[in-house]
Amino acid sequence: MELIKRRNCEYNIIYQIAWCTKDRQPIFSDFQAKTQITKILNDKVEENGMEMLRVLVEDDYAYVCVAADPKTVPVDMVKSLKGGSARRMQMLHPETCALFKDRHIWDDRYMIVAGDQDIVSDVAAYVNRQKKG
Repeated sequence: MELIKRRNCEYNIIYQIAWCTKDRQPIFSDFQAKTQITKILNDKVEENGMEMLRVLVEDDYAYVCVAADPKTVPVDMVKSLKGGSARRMQMLHPETCALFKDRHIWDDRYMIVAGDQDIVSDVAAYVNRQKKG
């Protein structure tokens, strides 16, 4: 991947982030739900000035790979992606969010890796370590 050039720096910073739904509930099991949350995540990435490189939504987890500016704080990026997508889902699907005691669709935990190495097995291991309700 090429360096991104700005007025005062050149960079290529890649973050790969994965997180599960609360209690591993399979709330994205149908095509429409997966398509909708994928669009929401893409919108959040764009709103935050990042570039989406890859996104994968499965029944009970999400994985994104983004290129970000060096000024982007990783924890703020995660908060924006998880919190922003959860708020949009609450507005669009209050009935789904009502299934959760605190109305949060995402688990508090997440995995983040800096770099563009292949982490498919790491993501799978992370998801498998998360508790089911």
